[in-house]
Amino acid sequence: MNRWLHIVQNWLVSRTSVWVLAIVSFIESSFFPIPADILLIPMVFANKHAWWRYAGITTVASILGGLAGYALGFFLFEGFAESLVQFYDTKNYITTIAHLFASATFVTMFITAFTPIPFKLFTILGGFFQVPLIPFILGSVLGRGLRFYIEAYIVFLFGDRARIVLSHYVKHLRMITILFVCMVILYFVLKN
Repeated sequence: MNRWLHIVQNWLVSRTSVWVLAIVSFIESSFFPIPADILLIPMVFANKHAWWRYAGITTVASILGGLAGYALGFFLFEGFAESLVQFYDTKNYITTIAHLFASATFVTMFITAFTPIPFKLFTILGGFFQVPLIPFILGSVLGRGLRFYIEAYIVFLFGDRARIVLSHYVKHLRMITILFVCMVILYFVLKN
């Protein structure tokens, strides 16, 4: 077991892992179901002083992947992108999402980029609804940047204590996030 752990720890600080982090971050924002955080956090644990670099790579690759998701929605919604929306069982929410984009593209992208809501759905639907690119990109950059830099910095700052705290409070943070998102959606639905 110790040998296996040693192999994994060595891989986490290798050049290959950085490329894998970039690829996972890219595809996670457009179609891949596993979040980049799952790779980012262990990489920061393995090399704490590269936290800002790993967060930057994750952010940039995620934004580029979000633009690829936008392109999928814009050019290929019928077929590939539509099946992804069905996979996440969001077909019934398309009208609500369209209202969110029409009311506040920047806020919608910021919330989905920062929270556990599947970012890829909103990148694809953003392309499908042809939302303006500037607020789409700015909301994505701010939300993804804050998310990945905060996660990486917490691991850098607190080390192993962060692992204990994160595992203890993750359930509470999810509930708070879900409540916040519900309140924002309710606000936009009642506003219209």
